[in-house]
Parts: sequence; C-alpha cells; structure tokens
Amino acid sequence: LRDLTFPQGVLVAVVVGPDGARVPAGDTVLTPGDEIIAVIPQDVEQRVRAMVTVEDGM
Repeated sequence: LRDLTFPQGVLVAVVVGPDGARVPAGDTVLTPGDEIIAVIPQDVEQRVRAMVTVEDGM
C-alpha cells in the first residue's frame, strides 16, 4: 500500500483476502482477488477504484 498515493481523505481500513480479513499496514501487499474496505470521499471514489482494480486477463 505504501507505493500507492491515495487522494487525501482515503483510509484503507481492512483488506480481505483468502486468509481472512486483516488491518493493513504500510508493507501490506494487495494481490489479485483481495478486496479492500475503505473510507473514500465521494468526489475521488472513481479515481480510487481505478487505482486498485485489476481487470480480468491483465
């Protein structure tokens, strides 16, 4: 997560992966299939989705 520069006001609260839910730290690595639960200001929601979404086949 530390390599991602989220817009101001974004708080990633939980990462849910195959091993369950965990509170992320700066060294947390997102892998395909992980889901995040985050607090995101409405005006930057689409930008944040694009940052963390991987399309099938990519």
